Amino acid sequence: MGKTYTSEKEYVDALEIFLIKNGFKVWREVVPDRCKNWDQPWRVDLIAYHLDVGYIGVEAKNMNTLRSGGKIAGAIEQLKRYRGETYFDGINIDNWSLGCPHQDFNDGLRDLNLFLSYFLGYYNLLFLEFEENRIVLGKNSKSTLYISDKISGSLVKNKLEEWF
Repeated sequence: MGKTYTSEKEYVDALEIFLIKNGFKVWREVVPDRCKNWDQPWRVDLIAYHLDVGYIGVEAKNMNTLRSGGKIAGAIEQLKRYRGETYFDGINIDNWSLGCPHQDFNDGLRDLNLFLSYFLGYYNLLFLEFEENRIVLGKNSKSTLYISDKISGSLVKNKLEEWF
């Protein structure tokens, strides 16, 4: 069973620690190149990089009830906006995901996670489900990326470039 997070920040903190432990370089609250001089610039929750995977942008939401529809819709709009920007002085990030913790869900929320993974695929976005010792990224009909502490310390399967 997954951990229940009390806040989005607590969730992103744990996700960052896990990614770093598994060989990713991680940046938090990343401002797109074009927005750097704005009074209130956009901020991507997290961007991660791994040589075998490339860059992954993450907009995190602590979805804990079936009433999280507004959060999810807002996150999709953010991801669509972020996708058209460059980062780190000109880098395009092709893989964008909605990050949600894998919590002690009832069957309704488990079904919602599955629905979201396919729904996000329509927008060419990925679903990142994080549990304390693994990440499942994608979970759609094309492919899935697994990152797990339990398999040889760290395992990255299926490069994202092969998905599309």
